[in-house]
Amino acid sequence: MLMLELESFPIEQIRHLDPLEERLGQWVMAHPFPIRLLAYSHPFDMSTPLRRTRQIGQELAAVKRMARSLRPALRRMTEETGDGADLAATLETIDARQRQLLVELGGEPLLALLDHPAQADPAEWHYLTDLLDTALWRAPYVEEMERFYDTLARKHVRAATYIIVTWEPPEVQAAELIASLEYATGRSVRQRDRLPASIASAVSDRRGTRALLADPTRRSVPLGAAHV
Repeated sequence: MLMLELESFPIEQIRHLDPLEERLGQWVMAHPFPIRLLAYSHPFDMSTPLRRTRQIGQELAAVKRMARSLRPALRRMTEETGDGADLAATLETIDARQRQLLVELGGEPLLALLDHPAQADPAEWHYLTDLLDTALWRAPYVEEMERFYDTLARKHVRAATYIIVTWEPPEVQAAELIASLEYATGRSVRQRDRLPASIASAVSDRRGTRALLADPTRRSVPLGAAHV
C-alpha cells in the first residue's frame, strides 16, 4: 500500500481541468489494481512570495532612510548652494548596512565614490541621485504587492492537494509509480507514510474528551491505521 502526494498548486492556475483529469484517468487505467484518489482543498501557501516581498520592502526602507539623509545635501549641490565637501560629510554618516546597499545598487562606480567622497566630481553625485530615484520609484508598488499577497493568503487563493492511495501487488515498485505519475500529471510526487488530518479544529469523543487537531502535520493518520 502506497500513499502518493501530488505537489500542491493554485486551483485558479489550471484553466482546463479536463485534460488533467483525462491524463490522471489514463494513468489509473494503466495500473490494474485498486487505487483511490483523495482531494484536500486548503488555502494556498503564500509564505514564499510574502517573505520575498517583505525582504525587498525592508531593503527599500533602508534605502529610503538613507535617501532622506542624503537628498538635502544633493539638492543643495544641484541648486549650486552646496559642494562636494557637504555631501561627503553627509555620506560619512550612513551605517555599514546602508553602504552595502548602495554598493549593491551602484556597483564599482559607487564604491569609488564611497571610498573617496571628497574627491568626487558633480557627475558622480548626480549618478548617486539618479540611483536613489531609480531604486525608490518601486517602493509604493512593493508595499501594495505585500498587501495584495497578504489578502490572497487570508481570503482568496486556494490549493488542492491530491493523495493517491494504491494497493499494488508486490512486484510493482514505488519508484515506477512515482515516475509515471509525475509524467502523467506534470507535478512532483512524494511518498507519504500517513494521511493528513481531515478535521483541523477542536473535537470531542464519546467520553467528552477534547482533542485539538489544529496541526494536521502532527495529528495525522498513520499508514497502518488508514481506512480508505
